[in-house]
Amino acid sequence: VDKRQVDMNTKRKIEEKEVAQKLDWKMISKVFVLFLLDMVPFYLLFTFLPNYKVMFLGQDGANVWFYNSLAMIIIALCTPFFGKLADAYGSIRWLKISALGFVVVSFFYPWNACAWPIIFALLMSICYGSLYGLIALIFPEHVRARVAGMLYNITGSLSIGLIPIIAAYLAGYSFAYVGMFLAFVCGCIWLVLNSLKEE
Repeated sequence: VDKRQVDMNTKRKIEEKEVAQKLDWKMISKVFVLFLLDMVPFYLLFTFLPNYKVMFLGQDGANVWFYNSLAMIIIALCTPFFGKLADAYGSIRWLKISALGFVVVSFFYPWNACAWPIIFALLMSICYGSLYGLIALIFPEHVRARVAGMLYNITGSLSIGLIPIIAAYLAGYSFAYVGMFLAFVCGCIWLVLNSLKEE
């Protein structure tokens, strides 16, 4: 029994070593950038923006947070639908649409109309319906949870801490810079997506 367990442990270590050797750090960096398609628009448009509207633009808080909450419900309802579309037509294609969509809307700052949270929610739904299925396929099964989970948590921690600060700093000069920041990040993500191939 001991010998069998030793053999199994040895085999597992060999498999993990082989998988680790196959891990492409260039691909890991690309996945890190892809996670930003989730983090940057969300924390910018659903965390920073509503607070900015209420605190600095003097908009009615109840109205702002109502549409923000409505957007969250739309994301929850629409993500499975866009997930089915991603399964049918390819995740990368839909992620490109999401990234390009955020680039386009970035030029319509400061996004004061009530319709904008709904538009943001649809673009986030496209992202959520495609992104994590793609991430799961990129990494080998043995390290999928470990590597993807680590990258997700690192990206999330940095994003929730830095994005509102960056946006507030840019808005202090001109709100146009906030739109430019969103366009730049999502444009870079779109370029990374173009370097990937559908399997």
